[in-house]
Amino acid sequence: MHTTVRKIALALAVSSVFCAAASAQAVTGREILFDPERPSVEIMPSQYPALVEKEVAAGNFRRAMYVIDVGLKKNPRSAQLKFQRCNVLEAMGQTDEARECFKDFIAHYPEIAEPYNNLARIESTLGNIDEAESLLKQAVAVNPNFAVAWENLGNLYLSRAKTSFERSSASGGKTGADRAAAVDAVLHGKSEAPAK
Repeated sequence: MHTTVRKIALALAVSSVFCAAASAQAVTGREILFDPERPSVEIMPSQYPALVEKEVAAGNFRRAMYVIDVGLKKNPRSAQLKFQRCNVLEAMGQTDEARECFKDFIAHYPEIAEPYNNLARIESTLGNIDEAESLLKQAVAVNPNFAVAWENLGNLYLSRAKTSFERSSASGGKTGADRAAAVDAVLHGKSEAPAK
């Protein structure tokens, strides 16, 4: 039992040292990152975005942010790392920071469609449906072949239709409830509308 407690304490101490070192190193701009799977292999700055994706996939958001910080110190103009920062902030649950990050990103890179879509997702969850719609329209204007944004725009319109049908039903409309249920089935990926 004492061995387990010591191992946990050692792991926490190493983690604390890493985080403190990471914070201190991020300021210098002279960091060298090593491959977590092959500690003797240096990661080149061009490989940082892939490392960020790997850390995010593993749920290591703090480590991902550290890699982003190091990368942006080495290449402050990296649009990819800046975009990843916004996504990691959102994944960490820092919605306000992510929202501002995406807005800033769009201001600097209006020709990239993905941040409009991501910001629309945030606006939608905050109940700002009109703003989400506007952002999705901007995304498909920038990239008319952006399938995800088209799908999200369609889902937004379906959600509005469902709300309208529910209001119709509540106001005495005869088909509102059935239509709301049919739209709900489409929204939730059910293959058939409910029986009457």
